[in-house]
Amino acid sequence: QAVALRQLDSVPGLGKMFLFTAGKKVAEKLFNYGTEQPRMFKMWLGPQPLVVATHPDVARAILTRSKDFIKSTFNDSGKPRIMNILNTDASGQQASIVTANGEKWAAMRKPIDPAFEKQALANLVPKFAAVSRQLIDIWAVSKETVDAKRDMSRFALDVLGVAVLGRTFNALDGLFQETYNHYTRVMSQLIHPLYMVFPTLEQLPLLRNIKLRESAEHMRAILRGAVDQRLEERRQRAAAGIAEGEPQDMMDMLLGPGMNPDGVLQPGQLVPVLWIMFIAGHDTTAISLTWLMHFLAENPEVQAKARAEALAVLDGASEPTPEMLDQVPYISALINEGLRLRPPAYNIPTRECAEDTELDGVFLPKGTKIGLHIGAINRHPEAWDRPDEFDPERFLTKGDKSEKGPRVFNFLPFSAGPRRCLGDKFSLMEQKTMLLMMLSRLEVLPERHTRLQDIALSSDSIAITLLQPREMRVRVRPLGA
Repeated sequence: QAVALRQLDSVPGLGKMFLFTAGKKVAEKLFNYGTEQPRMFKMWLGPQPLVVATHPDVARAILTRSKDFIKSTFNDSGKPRIMNILNTDASGQQASIVTANGEKWAAMRKPIDPAFEKQALANLVPKFAAVSRQLIDIWAVSKETVDAKRDMSRFALDVLGVAVLGRTFNALDGLFQETYNHYTRVMSQLIHPLYMVFPTLEQLPLLRNIKLRESAEHMRAILRGAVDQRLEERRQRAAAGIAEGEPQDMMDMLLGPGMNPDGVLQPGQLVPVLWIMFIAGHDTTAISLTWLMHFLAENPEVQAKARAEALAVLDGASEPTPEMLDQVPYISALINEGLRLRPPAYNIPTRECAEDTELDGVFLPKGTKIGLHIGAINRHPEAWDRPDEFDPERFLTKGDKSEKGPRVFNFLPFSAGPRRCLGDKFSLMEQKTMLLMMLSRLEVLPERHTRLQDIALSSDSIAITLLQPREMRVRVRPLGA
């Protein structure tokens, strides 16, 4: 006999009014409470309950029962959202692959998939390396502590600029501050709980809405301008009889030719796809690298092992080849352990019930919103030995509890199943490139020793989803200095 939804425990101190105080230690409350719940709990988004899974088995059910649990837009009002400015193709159709379902999702995914295959991404490694070198050069001459959170955010944005659009945002140089400000405003307001529940608020002439619309229009113009410039360059080459060479960035891959002739995106479809790449590829990678700076600074023996591997693989080279990225098991384990303990997207409101259904013995009415607490799943004591302990070695051995079952649902930094994050390989290759180059040149030291659980978390409006430190300051110095 299934129990009623009302019987599920709720997060204490985060009642229906939390929408109006979002940001006041929301991340701490949600993260800590979630890791204490054995299977599921509920939280309130205004009048709407959100059921959140904390156990790998419950996550497996949500991610594999795609007909029962469909992607949710969290916008039942039918009113247009400001963010639709970036999710609309040239024909005016909504084209967000994130919230599409069924055949529409499959049709949108088909032309995109080949651009995210490992072989296609290999062409981007030199671009990852160029931006990595730029940041490492800045840090190498720094005489003070560095702001790792700020710098990794700028680094990840510059990587996306050159790897996706073929142009730099100059975020690391601070030369493109206006665009960086517009971008960060859009990202910080992407998942605001109050506006998720009451999307009609975006129709009001509030200063927040005016500024957000201005920033969204600015970012759309940037993306549309990059597409138009690329098409003009192609027209000029065609007129001169010059054949297209190997794709130089993600836009080339998405436009074809030779990638997938039957499914290549039309230019008018590109803006929403490019925007999704920025959403999926910026904060997640930047936050992951930021936490890794803490783990490296506080664990010198781990840093020494990772550095030894980096130096051995590089063997005197200044930057890695794509093949070298497959030869760093310890650095890969280090990244995975960082993602396990501090997953950037730790609490994902992601699905809704297509019909009345049952989940883990709880009756859920049609339309019930469902989320995954990745932070809890990644450290569930039934799945992991010593779940709160930082130990990259666990990803190199077969002794962990995670080996006893389908490991894929015990470790979900990129989700799992058919809707797994498309950009996982992109992010991991970018992170490995950065770490290989940084560890071969710099030593990371703590500004002051801080336990992981004592680091204050960011409290902006996206804190119900992203797990990022309020700040992350570390010391860096050249090797041998």
